Amino acid sequence: MALEKFLIEQQLQKISSRMNDSEIKSIKDNLPNKKFYEFMYYAFYNNHFNNLQKAWTDWKEWDAWDYPIQDLNRFNKIILQNKSSIEGKKVIDVGCSLGYLSLFCLHLGCELIEGTDVRPELLKVADFVCNKAGYKNYKFTINNVHEYESLKQVCQYYDTIIFSGVTYHIPDHYNVIKTLSDSNAGTLIIDNSEHEDFYQKSTPHVYWGKENIDEHQFYGYQDKEQKTIIVGKPNQSFINNLLTHFGWTLEKVNYYNLNNLKGPKTSSSRCCSTWIR
Repeated sequence: MALEKFLIEQQLQKISSRMNDSEIKSIKDNLPNKKFYEFMYYAFYNNHFNNLQKAWTDWKEWDAWDYPIQDLNRFNKIILQNKSSIEGKKVIDVGCSLGYLSLFCLHLGCELIEGTDVRPELLKVADFVCNKAGYKNYKFTINNVHEYESLKQVCQYYDTIIFSGVTYHIPDHYNVIKTLSDSNAGTLIIDNSEHEDFYQKSTPHVYWGKENIDEHQFYGYQDKEQKTIIVGKPNQSFINNLLTHFGWTLEKVNYYNLNNLKGPKTSSSRCCSTWIR
């Protein structure tokens, strides 16, 4: 039953992503063995943060499992289509979560990758998996994007900044993006998600709402005594105006959708933009 459900989901994602078998194979051929990505989520969902070696030893990968098609589409936009800004470069993955984008950068041949996040338990998984994959040219450090001075300092040494899946979990977009811009990086890759009310609008907008806080979830960081955090979801026009103001030039932009067969105007409409200076 689980296999049938998974295969159906893969087919639906293939249709919604408009990807053919050749494109899917090409993307997979440029990513690490799927077992590393699978284990990251196995560890996360089973709260294996403190004894990862035992979890790895006890774990049995599911032979039928493969990279979800919608994830392949996303990773292609963020990582593979920006290979020239990653291969041989010093890269920082800000808000790296479980470190999968950092792992992909290592696989593409970056000189060095540093992944930062405010959640130490996720960084443990990232460090463990990258080590298991055989890499040494990486480090994962605790950093809070709202602490601007420390964020500025950690970004100074890198050629390329990856800022993926963070813009819609924070309230202080101007200050955070200005801090990234105050670095010495020559390339900035931002993966954003637009709210359906402001999808592909030519004028800048931010959709405001609340997120629940859970230390083991992919949400914004705030004082754990609080139960919710106010967050804003900027549209791409907002990002464009902000980065142009800070002196960046848009190299390319790609819209894509993570939902299955729900059309382009959904809450999971995403946009990956690459900026240079």
